[in-house]
Amino acid sequence: MEITKWERFWMSFRLYQLWCFLVLNLRILWGVSHSKRPPRFVIEYRVSYLEAGGSYPCTIANADRPPQVGHRVILGGNRFEIIEVSPLRPPRGTFCFLQALCKEAED
Repeated sequence: MEITKWERFWMSFRLYQLWCFLVLNLRILWGVSHSKRPPRFVIEYRVSYLEAGGSYPCTIANADRPPQVGHRVILGGNRFEIIEVSPLRPPRGTFCFLQALCKEAED
């Protein structure tokens, strides 16, 4: 197989070689980045808020983040501070049911 004059021109053309190299590597890098991307799981939390003294009724609310000890929430116009968080059921897939024990916040 003989290399033609035209093919020899393109083989020696450095700008064309650089362009081919960049395009090929960008395609490879794009494929690698998409193959190693971690899956995006959005966990849905349903939280049951209980007041420690039992003087307020239980409240169930949806949340995008789990409640943390020390956070303050407003339930029914009253401010509460979370003192304990425990799971009511083991998480199933992307759903988690939690119970948060609260006390009235002192401001």
